[in-house]
Amino acid sequence: MIKKVAHTFLIKVLTALINLVVAILISQWLGAGGKGQQSLFVATFSITTLIGGLFGILPLSYLIPRKPTINYFIIGHLWSILASFIVFFILKNTSIVQNDFIYYITILTYLSSAAEVNLSIYLVREKIFIYNISFFLQPASLISLLLFFYKSADTFTIYSFIYAYFISFFILFIVSLSGARKYIKEIKNFNISTLILDALSMLRYGFFNQTSHIFQMVATRGSFYILEKFSSIENVGIYSNAVAIVESIRIINRSLALIFFSRVINSEDSVYNNALFKKFSLLSFWLQVAGLVILLIIPNEVYTFLFGKDFSSLKSVIVMLIPGMLFYGQYIITNHYFSGVGKHHINMFSNILNMAIVLILSYIFIPKYSLLGAAIATNIAYLSLFLFQYYFISKKFKISITSQVYDKKIFTEYISKLKLYINRNN
Repeated sequence: MIKKVAHTFLIKVLTALINLVVAILISQWLGAGGKGQQSLFVATFSITTLIGGLFGILPLSYLIPRKPTINYFIIGHLWSILASFIVFFILKNTSIVQNDFIYYITILTYLSSAAEVNLSIYLVREKIFIYNISFFLQPASLISLLLFFYKSADTFTIYSFIYAYFISFFILFIVSLSGARKYIKEIKNFNISTLILDALSMLRYGFFNQTSHIFQMVATRGSFYILEKFSSIENVGIYSNAVAIVESIRIINRSLALIFFSRVINSEDSVYNNALFKKFSLLSFWLQVAGLVILLIIPNEVYTFLFGKDFSSLKSVIVMLIPGMLFYGQYIITNHYFSGVGKHHINMFSNILNMAIVLILSYIFIPKYSLLGAAIATNIAYLSLFLFQYYFISKKFKISITSQVYDKKIFTEYISKLKLYINRNN
């Protein structure tokens, strides 16, 4: 397990570093206003790609081990196409983003959704390294393309970023075709008579989960749009950078949660899942604490030097966001447990609550307190999210909040494994 976690963590760290460099470059080249525009574009795409994932990676990874049929793969691709048209219609009839962004986001939605369907086979087969490295090619190619456009063009604009972003996802789609070939080679059981029933099964598992993620994304990014309306596009740029930096610590939780999820979907042993949850929850908390402490000790001057003079208030916003991040980090583990055992409705209701609190409190606090108001809304919402999910996980496993933070037996076991791993690699 340690080897898989190490590989996953390394890829996530490299991805986070690239995303940090992208944020720095966009901030330096376009200023707080340009960074705000870029943040709104990426936030909107992040929400639309969740629509594309309704019949995507999570229902695929849950259902294929239980009923290996190529039907799920075909349904996933058909939905990727349909979802793109739905996204186009929604964006065209709302004012979420400016009109010239709509076509890019529509095609990006298809490329991302189709790539997820193709690569899900590696998650199903627990080939985590191949799965991670495939997705890593997108941010790796993005940073290379950004540098190319900056060096080769007379001026760098928001469209320079969009072109680079678009090409990077096209590269991901091409790479993902290896997963499609693997699906066709390994899972040949196509049955047209059960296609509709299989689609309903995918909808059952995908609807709750993806709807949950949509609510989650609106909750984490909804304040961007409210900040733009009641404050300024510059504050959107500052807040989005602070959120991105604090969220970078989530690579710890997400790396562990991905391994945890791949174990849970292949297990029906509640005793095993109970022990597994305790181990991953405890490890997730303390590694996250270590990461957040590092953010706290970095001087404000470092952030200003990296992002530019427009971001002199960045450190204070980061500090304000840290309390909520501790609660959200623990939520990531419980979220993956409920996804792994097919209880997606719990995640959906959790994120409806989270979204409602964030949006309501953002409308209350942002007009009065701007960036501070956004942070207050986020912290209260994340605390509520954690407590809501803790209620259900405690009923299942009969554990206390403190047992997710400290357990002498588990601590001793992890220290022994770490020593053994270090000795083997010396």
